[in-house]
Amino acid sequence: CPQTAMATLPNNFSTFDPTARCEAMTVIAPGTTANAGSTNNIEMFASGTKSIVGDSTCAQTITLETAQAMMDDQIALELKENPDYSLKEAEIAVTKKSATVNCFCKQQERAMGIATFRTPPYNKDPQKLCERWIRYKLEAIVYSVVSVCFISVLNQVLLYILYFLCSFEKHATRTNLHLQQFVKLFVATFLNTGLLVFVINSNWYGTEGGFFLVDWLGIGKGSYGDVTDGWYEGVGSSLCL
Repeated sequence: CPQTAMATLPNNFSTFDPTARCEAMTVIAPGTTANAGSTNNIEMFASGTKSIVGDSTCAQTITLETAQAMMDDQIALELKENPDYSLKEAEIAVTKKSATVNCFCKQQERAMGIATFRTPPYNKDPQKLCERWIRYKLEAIVYSVVSVCFISVLNQVLLYILYFLCSFEKHATRTNLHLQQFVKLFVATFLNTGLLVFVINSNWYGTEGGFFLVDWLGIGKGSYGDVTDGWYEGVGSSLCL
């Protein structure tokens, strides 16, 4: 309601008629310049300085026909925008970033059970449509396990390196030696397996201020602009493990 209407409110609010004093709500169309595109299986729409994202909770039930039609349309658009892509490359790209396909496959997975849905052969129509989505999710799990194994080995190497370096500090007792060793190991592990992984995978949408070192290192240009279900699958799971 405008300020003029609020300033002349009657003492008896039962006679207040908002339709006579206030303006009707209207749908504000998003702009056409900033934050267009998609990331992390969430479709994003141009909206000026703000981001409008699709429903990542997948509350709306999606039918097979709707998912297939959306996927066909997005594959055609992907081939148009990227003429060098093959049909397989276009399907992979759409599978990774389409919110509609992502939600449809999640709903089918919950309905059929994750083990049944992800186990080949993919004979049912929902499985055929989601085959690349299933393979993408399985690859993400494999990559997470491999990265966890690599990080565990690296942490053990750091342990021996720090033990060797701390021996040069000439501590008076073995207790102080182990204390300094594990303090340094904690800092190194936190930076290597926690903060660094989080920063590399985060997307700051150009808010880093154009600092040359940030641009040179590519920080803030990751795949995840928020802590979503996709972030937990791709980043959070490896941090927890």
